[in-house]
Amino acid sequence: MRPRLALRAAGHEAKARDYQKLTIVAAEQAQAAIDVATLTPRQHEILELVLIGTPSKNIAADLHISRRTVENHRAAIMKKTHAKSLPALGRIGLTVDLRERSRTEFANKQAQVLE
Repeated sequence: MRPRLALRAAGHEAKARDYQKLTIVAAEQAQAAIDVATLTPRQHEILELVLIGTPSKNIAADLHISRRTVENHRAAIMKKTHAKSLPALGRIGLTVDLRERSRTEFANKQAQVLE
């Protein structure tokens, strides 16, 4: 094979690998969105607090529930999202961009309170 053709073929292979990686990332993002969509409203609330670094004890006090209930919700969240660790859960949160959704919901709740 001529050098120019070899370089062109290598370039196509690299593009194919990049496309495959993008396809895998898109599939993972879609799965993360589906997993997060299966959470209950209370689990969404707890997930958002966990992702900003709030300890379970503080979450329990803020939501007027027991610490054990918060831990049970956290375990259910980890199971439903297939996250094996808190950093993995954080990546899922970033993928789905819960922060933007929570800002919108917060604004809606504030508007309801002011009505």
